[in-house]
Amino acid sequence: MIFYNIQHFGDGTWLPWLLRTLSGPDNQVLITYDGSAEAMAGIAADVTRDAPALKRLEVERSLPIRWCGPSQAQMQIEALRRALKRDGWEFFVNLSGTCAPLRPQAEIRDRLARARDDGTLAHVSAFRVRKPVILPRARDGAPIETRRRKRLVLRGNAGLLDQFDDPAFFPVSNPVNRLFTLCHEPEDDPRVLAVSAPDDEDIAFRRAFFAEQPHYCGRAWYILHRSVCEALVAHFDSPAFEDDARVFLGAFEPDESFLPTLLMSGRHVPVDRVSIGNFRTYGGGPRLLTDASYRGHLADTPAFFTRKVLHEDAAELRAFVEARIAG
Repeated sequence: MIFYNIQHFGDGTWLPWLLRTLSGPDNQVLITYDGSAEAMAGIAADVTRDAPALKRLEVERSLPIRWCGPSQAQMQIEALRRALKRDGWEFFVNLSGTCAPLRPQAEIRDRLARARDDGTLAHVSAFRVRKPVILPRARDGAPIETRRRKRLVLRGNAGLLDQFDDPAFFPVSNPVNRLFTLCHEPEDDPRVLAVSAPDDEDIAFRRAFFAEQPHYCGRAWYILHRSVCEALVAHFDSPAFEDDARVFLGAFEPDESFLPTLLMSGRHVPVDRVSIGNFRTYGGGPRLLTDASYRGHLADTPAFFTRKVLHEDAAELRAFVEARIAG
């Protein structure tokens, strides 16, 4: 019934617990692990040693992913492709290894089936991006530099890197500027994002693109009916995807805009079949959860899932989740 794709990196100690909370005879889980083959093999051994009741459980390496890079959107495409290679599921749900369910699996399945019967086939986080774009600008004669800014390691024209220090431009906080900031992931350093300013022709292309289909942005957590996944993958494989690929797969932090914009365009599924609500606490926003913080965050929420569980300090939280999903 439900296909869970768990995208994970780093330590997998608590993945078996997450799998137990997702167990159900009709559920399938694919863990896509961003790390070495050796680490993935260890995780696969851990999660299958005492596997819960699932229709299918598999562990595969994911594409290498860099935070805020195009690879985040590329892995969204890859995740849907991999899911469609498996039969026997109706709803696709993406999770991370630090997520947790907040409802019994039977209730989640029933709610999604009722929504389907009422015509809703996609549940996403999305809002219309309306602010004017602040264009990235390179400074003539400025050197190419590499700088660290919080979690980011950026390489580019020093003038453009100066812009990243401007709160009005900083694209992590201003999604309107992300898709006009060109970005690729150089092979020589797995930490670095290479950023650059578009030329006049590319600016005109992107403006024309968003004049035809408005820019939507939202947290990259969603629930999709299989028919929606099929329509999206068919689009990815068609010549019509060329413009979308140019806009999203060569830009800075495209993952929160990629699927919301495609789904809200009406080209792949009627817009009235898309619900602006993804059944995540705070829409999937990153609220770190510990025994000290979870009560106000989770006690009365109608959400199906939450994320960012800090398991090292979450024994009471795990007991709360286990009681909650027991019904």
